[in-house]
Amino acid sequence: MENKNFVCYTNCQGGFIYRIIKEKYRFKNFYHLGSFHCIYQNEKLPIDILKEADIFIYQPVNKKYLEYSTDINIENNILTHLKKDCIKICFPYIYFDCFWPLTDKNYAAGIDGGEEKNINKIVNREVIENLKHSHNNKQIFRMFDNMTIDFKFKERYESTMERLREKEKVCDIKISHLFSEDNLKKRKLMISYNHPTIFVLKYIANEILKILNLEEDSFEEFKEELPAAEKYSNSSLSYYKFEWLNEKDCSEHNTRNLIKKILLINNN
Repeated sequence: MENKNFVCYTNCQGGFIYRIIKEKYRFKNFYHLGSFHCIYQNEKLPIDILKEADIFIYQPVNKKYLEYSTDINIENNILTHLKKDCIKICFPYIYFDCFWPLTDKNYAAGIDGGEEKNINKIVNREVIENLKHSHNNKQIFRMFDNMTIDFKFKERYESTMERLREKEKVCDIKISHLFSEDNLKKRKLMISYNHPTIFVLKYIANEILKILNLEEDSFEEFKEELPAAEKYSNSSLSYYKFEWLNEKDCSEHNTRNLIKKILLINNN
């Protein structure tokens, strides 16, 4: 592979995968194009680099982003610049906000066609908004402290898995099986709603290596996780029965702040 150009077109999830492969394997050139950065900075695509790519690792980008899109139905999409013999390997975006009672969602969520209604808003806010019709603020916080609020974990988990399996239909690498109910109890898989743990990222890296007929690696020297770790809630622990999480490591600070924000918005 020393004469091959290795190009990644992904968000930060793929950035870590790119880095650990770059550290361990020799290719002619390595390039990482941040899909989120390219789109929202309206950057000109590096056509020369794309044309010379021998291996192109990417995550799907929704058709509405036109030339930045990976949708084959879009004329002049980014894939059209690749050589015919370029090896293309696709893996899905990984979003699991269903592991938290409430969370903020940012612009990156829309790149693969995520629900724009959640962008820059609080995910699952309707749970608190509905309670507001029949409860005052003090009662709502008491319910939260007593863990009697139904945050719709079951429905949200099922819809997330359904959406992921649908997205995987255009991907070479599948990861939905990693998030089975049994597995997520036994192993930490997400450090925030859009940042998977190193376990997940190493799995994807090795799937890439298998497709390239390269020897798999444990990547044991890579211990650190991506930034932006978010504490889990006791409500999440109570529902999912995470075996890797202790109650003392949970925090309600972020969820309480989001509840306050929802109630404040509703009072205005």
